[in-house]
Amino acid sequence: MNYVVSGDPIVAALLGQPIGSYGTRSVFFSLSLYPLHYFGGPWPIILMQALLGSWTLRASLRLLWGEDRPRETLGVILVLSALSSLSWTVSLIMPDYLCGLMTLWIFLLCSERSSRTEKFLSAAFTWYAAVSHASHLALLLALIPVSAILFPQRKSAILSTLSVAMPAILSLLVFHGFLYGRPLLFGPEGPPFLTARLLADGTGVRMLEKNGHFTVARYDHLFSSDSDEILWGPGGLGEDVRIQNFEDWKAIKAEERQFVLSTLRHDPLLQLRRSLNNWWRQCLKVNVELSRGSPYIEKEVKRLWPDRQDSYFNSLQNTAKLPPSLRQLHQLSLVLSLLWLFVLGIRYRNQIGARWVQFGVLVGSSYFINAAITGILSKPAGRYQTRIAWLICFTALAVGYRVFLEGKSVSKSVHVVRS
Repeated sequence: MNYVVSGDPIVAALLGQPIGSYGTRSVFFSLSLYPLHYFGGPWPIILMQALLGSWTLRASLRLLWGEDRPRETLGVILVLSALSSLSWTVSLIMPDYLCGLMTLWIFLLCSERSSRTEKFLSAAFTWYAAVSHASHLALLLALIPVSAILFPQRKSAILSTLSVAMPAILSLLVFHGFLYGRPLLFGPEGPPFLTARLLADGTGVRMLEKNGHFTVARYDHLFSSDSDEILWGPGGLGEDVRIQNFEDWKAIKAEERQFVLSTLRHDPLLQLRRSLNNWWRQCLKVNVELSRGSPYIEKEVKRLWPDRQDSYFNSLQNTAKLPPSLRQLHQLSLVLSLLWLFVLGIRYRNQIGARWVQFGVLVGSSYFINAAITGILSKPAGRYQTRIAWLICFTALAVGYRVFLEGKSVSKSVHVVRS
């Protein structure tokens, strides 16, 4: 929810007023929500996110099926909303929902069958996703070589994705330069995430046993296996709860690059094993967070929407009364989708068109790359993989309906021949 209120200092800067620390919140994502926030609370924001998702799904299905089928598209959206994590992701006022949609926009952007309007909108939305969160920008950059390999128009695919990635990077540098007086990809006051990650992996602690000159070595309460505890726990390194000695906190921030390099040099094989383990755990960690009630969330609700706080405090989500079966339902739909795709892949292995192969590999690559970015650099968490896991369910529904259409067509042809 900080993304909403974070628009305030940026608007002040645009009006020529002084700006304080902006931290790690996205400039562009905050600004996109800022006007909607004043049109009636959270619902206009969620409606905007839902409409963006609906258009993307319809355009993608039109391309995959070869024709626009509005009723069937609505059916796919309803099934995804009921059985997958899509609706949960879209309802969060966070940039997470853009991760899965960005994969579809890249597919539309690189496909030769997309219309000019679809390509233009996909490019604009991909830019929006890339500037909305660092992990989205990293995913976009990682998918550039994947797209170049997948699509026959290799040069066109590279140019299409680069034409979005480079303006995204330039936009962040220029706008942060305007805000802070120096070009930065991200805000200057973000906590030392990589330091926390290496300490949690244990490799940073092992390095400090032999190289204790780093400032963070003075704070042994940070030697935890949970990076969230290191960042946001009592006396942590996070922005709101950072260690009491501000000079030491700034020193830890300044030493982060050297700390990371020293840790990697100390035991590179151990760090590789820990990182691969985090990646694999992230691949398997797909679950929705049914209860998000916390003192922090309650404080944000009171600050942003005081007239709606009673409604939120009494909601099933905040009171932890949502049935755990919802999480199991989403996980079951994901497993069944994978099994369904496996069966269809075996059954129709000699009839799979290039378009479906391109789409399937792109979705699979996004899934595993997202797990690497979030699991290795942050920590394995259900929210990070849930934001993209619904693409597997979407692929299963799209393929299943296509098989149904072809089977129906073959049945009609056989009937005509027999007649």
